[in-house]
Amino acid sequence: MDDIVAVKVRDSREQAHYFLTWGRIFDRVDSKGLEVVITKHMSKFGIKNPRSVIICDNLKKASKARFFYEAFFHISQEKIPFGVSTYSRWRAKKKRQILSGQQIFYCGVRKKKA
Repeated sequence: MDDIVAVKVRDSREQAHYFLTWGRIFDRVDSKGLEVVITKHMSKFGIKNPRSVIICDNLKKASKARFFYEAFFHISQEKIPFGVSTYSRWRAKKKRQILSGQQIFYCGVRKKKA
């Protein structure tokens, strides 16, 4: 899993919504924990009954969403610290924030081709 990941959420009308968040916070490889947490916070974004929540294998599809670049700019402003103690504290803080619904950046729905 990458440091920043795109999350694709399908709503009850099968419309795909995209989000960005931190990828290696819950598990370096398994995305299930992150998917569960994201699902719990979808109502904050107006998605009442998410049909599916999937971590994308790259950012490409999400990059077509309306607010992708704003979300990417915002999340990429924060530097990931290196070093065991500083990284561990930073990771724990990010985990708490994601669990509380923060650090989940809405990109919107994917733009349709003209």
